[in-house]
Amino acid sequence: MPVPKGSLTAAQYEIMAAVWNAGDAGVTVAEIWQAIAESRTIGRTTVLNQVDRLEKRGWLRRLPGEGRRGFTPRFPRKMPRASWWPGLFRIISTVRAPIWSRHSWAATRGP
Repeated sequence: MPVPKGSLTAAQYEIMAAVWNAGDAGVTVAEIWQAIAESRTIGRTTVLNQVDRLEKRGWLRRLPGEGRRGFTPRFPRKMPRASWWPGLFRIISTVRAPIWSRHSWAATRGP
């Protein structure tokens, strides 16, 4: 299975959630916009731009055919969360240790 490019922002995850909830039949940009607009204000062009980016990065698949321009997910819902682990590990492993751990405790202890 190919790996999508990049991780998802919160807004992109919200779009992907609408696509995942739609099932195998697919969903149009208008339907994605309606699903998100139920909980917050968002422009249609914002959703359209994000859907376009998600398709180019490999997260979404455009359904073939004319007329209805639908999209389906290329990956199951659980995959994005699992893909965060390598990035999280890189962040954790590059964080410098606190200053107290770099000093020798032996030098501060008495005889």
